Amino acid sequence: MIPHRHFTEMGGSPMKRYLACLPAALLAFAPLCVQAAAAPIHLKAYRTLVRIASPRFSPDGTRIAFLTIKPDFVHDRYATTLRVVDTRGGAPEALVRGMRDLQMPRWSPDGRTLAFIAKVAKQKAEIYTIPASGG
Repeated sequence: MIPHRHFTEMGGSPMKRYLACLPAALLAFAPLCVQAAAAPIHLKAYRTLVRIASPRFSPDGTRIAFLTIKPDFVHDRYATTLRVVDTRGGAPEALVRGMRDLQMPRWSPDGRTLAFIAKVAKQKAEIYTIPASGG
């Protein structure tokens, strides 16, 4: 645990939380809608679906940290990546990938650091931090 540091939940109004989750929901269900119109979903199509989870606004509201989760059938687990995207648009940047059980991204109050919980190999889950700019 990191002493003397506090990390924020997605603060602000309910509308701010709703707006943060809306793009994630649309992105998650768009492939299903397109495929439903064309044909039933097959296992091959399921392998390409990516779930978006845990969106969190930065304290200044200019960035969103979130997780992308997709099935990894080879290793019989889910591959989770911590990403950050600018709220004005642009491509999301992958900050952390390859760690097991990656979850709960949280911003530091100044927005410079992201904290998250993950496992390395078969160790117990721990809290990690990374600069929000990557690294």
